[in-house]
Amino acid sequence: MFMRIVKRIRNEILHRLRIKELNLSRVEDKNFTIISQNCIGGAIYKDLSLPFNTPTIGLFIFGEDFFKLCSNLKFYLSQDIEEIHISKWNGRNDYPIGLIAGDIEIHFLHYDSFELARKKWLDRSKRVNFENVNIIMADRDFSTYDNMKNLDALEYNTMIFSAKNHQYIDSLVFCEEYSNQGNIGVIALYAEYLKFVDVIAWLNKEIHWKK
Repeated sequence: MFMRIVKRIRNEILHRLRIKELNLSRVEDKNFTIISQNCIGGAIYKDLSLPFNTPTIGLFIFGEDFFKLCSNLKFYLSQDIEEIHISKWNGRNDYPIGLIAGDIEIHFLHYDSFELARKKWLDRSKRVNFENVNIIMADRDFSTYDNMKNLDALEYNTMIFSAKNHQYIDSLVFCEEYSNQGNIGVIALYAEYLKFVDVIAWLNKEIHWKK
């Protein structure tokens, strides 16, 4: 118990130290949208103390579905979302699952009810700034090399976190310390994502990927 408390305090201190790097005044356009496969995008909004201009908060999306979502973003975000109880990816779960256009599953991991999750998804979808969309993917949740490479080819400001230093994925952020684990950890926690990339430079389009 004591060691858990010490670890939690240590992590909170690390979090505060890391987010000092996030100087909001450096962000050139604060009306940005991050479409994120998992909680990294939500963590960035929270750490910058900005409103959620995106529906992808408190949830995750499996890799193939995430690529489909991003490849036709305006269409999918204009659709209603229905509740399902069995996922094509991981069966039954103890959190709500939504389905868009009979095609894409949204796993509302951090919601207690589908009703609340649906309301938040639809409300936040209306805030999306399609003139400044930024996309975050990771090598978790069945994301394949092809999923990541195909996403990388889309005309968005993209960032793909991976435990493997894949070739031919220009917007790859290699997280070397996870290289022996197969995929990255939960880097949204305690702003760990800041160890691997300058998020403000990315939002400002100052990181010039090769594509």
